[in-house]
Amino acid sequence: MIGIVLRSKRTRVENVSESGGVAAGSGRCDNTVSIPRTIAARLRAGVSYFLEKCRRGAFPLPGSAAAAPSGCIPPFLSLPLRPPSMMNSPTPFINRFEVFAFTVLLTMMLFGIYFAHTNLPYFNEVYTVEDGVVESLSVVALVTAAGVCFYRVVRLRGLRSRWFLFCTGMLGALFVFGAGEEISWGQRIFGVESPEFFKAHNAQQETNLHNLVVGEVKINRLVFGKILAVIIVTYVLILPVLYRRLEAVRRFVDGWAIPLPRWVHIAVYLVIAALATFIPSSRKGEILELGGCIVFMLITLYPHNRAAFAAERR
Repeated sequence: MIGIVLRSKRTRVENVSESGGVAAGSGRCDNTVSIPRTIAARLRAGVSYFLEKCRRGAFPLPGSAAAAPSGCIPPFLSLPLRPPSMMNSPTPFINRFEVFAFTVLLTMMLFGIYFAHTNLPYFNEVYTVEDGVVESLSVVALVTAAGVCFYRVVRLRGLRSRWFLFCTGMLGALFVFGAGEEISWGQRIFGVESPEFFKAHNAQQETNLHNLVVGEVKINRLVFGKILAVIIVTYVLILPVLYRRLEAVRRFVDGWAIPLPRWVHIAVYLVIAALATFIPSSRKGEILELGGCIVFMLITLYPHNRAAFAAERR
């Protein structure tokens, strides 16, 4: 009898150890050993997976189908483009960094409208003053976009054609040029006096090109006004439609490394342009410049054709 009882208890212990669950007739769970082992195994597998991805230079995001491809942007800007509930949806969503940037932009615009209607001198002489908060944010956005372009040039070397890398580098240089023009190449920051040429031919007597006056023609109104407006309308409203419908346009845009706007970028830009009409001041262009800089920064970071900038050989 004693031997039968001992064999029965030993069999029961072995069953519990093997199943890690509830022994028959015991009424309680005895899996204190198996659960920690399972968690530890999963943690080891997760750490190994992460280290392997780091070794390969890849930084995957939650939901690979919706995330920006590896190499598209620096890791610290890698944020999911869709919430988990929309991971399988073909429609791009908006990520947290874009929400933050759009919130800042909309806040600046609403404050601008408020100051322009309640204290116009403050709006003209403080809020939109040169090297003020509005212009500084524009420079930050342009420098960020330039940094992403130069990061891609390095990251995609050997994975894209020389022409693709050249176009990406030129886009970064264009952003640097825009940032330099915004702050007059640091003239006011470092207290550098303008050369005689710029004193005679610059509307603000500053060291920049966009305020030059040739004869009676202001470069700012001609090149950075009418011509730039045509380019922006074509780029924002026409090119994305052609990209989605024509294979030739798609090959051209991807081959020339042109980041395309998503619909959320287009919508926000149009809203900002509409709100700017409520500002009764000639300096409302500073707010529009801020909107353009932030939107184009986000287009560069999270373009519609983000697969063209993935760190994969094509």
